[in-house]
Amino acid sequence: MQNDLEFNKPQVEIAVNRDKAALMNVNAQEVGNVLTRYVSEGFINYFALNERSYQVITQVERADRSSWNDINNYYVRSNNGKMVPLSSLIDITQSVQPSAVDQFQQLNSATIEAKMMPGVSIGEAYEVMQKGAEQILPSSYAIDSSGQLRQYVQEGASLVSTFALALIIIYLVLAAQFESFRDPLIVLTSVPLSIFGAMIPLYLGIDTLNIYTEVGLVT
Repeated sequence: MQNDLEFNKPQVEIAVNRDKAALMNVNAQEVGNVLTRYVSEGFINYFALNERSYQVITQVERADRSSWNDINNYYVRSNNGKMVPLSSLIDITQSVQPSAVDQFQQLNSATIEAKMMPGVSIGEAYEVMQKGAEQILPSSYAIDSSGQLRQYVQEGASLVSTFALALIIIYLVLAAQFESFRDPLIVLTSVPLSIFGAMIPLYLGIDTLNIYTEVGLVT
């Protein structure tokens, strides 16, 4: 079993502790402004030199922003003019996020691929996957299928109605051929036995339910 979702991108989330900021007489917005000026290449203004205009971008040296620990060296000015360590006003949470997230049906998705064991049908594997997903995934998550499994799910849902429609058509054709409404019923009683025999290879995993086996079952 393998999936295409790799959590390999470190991420640091910084949240202003408003209680600490109020205690130190620091405006919470000023904390955000300081971070913006120090690490995010914030544009301030233009200056002219030799008849050319240049952008003024504030940012600390690369050596002073190579690690999130460098935040301990940053300071912010309080409302009374004192310099307060930025690290004493914020809460830092470290996590790891995926560097890329694919989409399926216009939703963020992770593709899980698995190889079935010999003797296991695609229907059994799908049932196990559904039960596992219900136990593990949060309620806000959903599962979908692609490839051969998607074909199985879509065709399996319409198989009952296809059989019902096929039996009605066959019954009408036989009724017209025998000119009787009773004789076709005798012929159709053999259908369940033949379908049961055809289902044995599907149950044993020798074959899969697809468009070809459906045509064979109907005919």
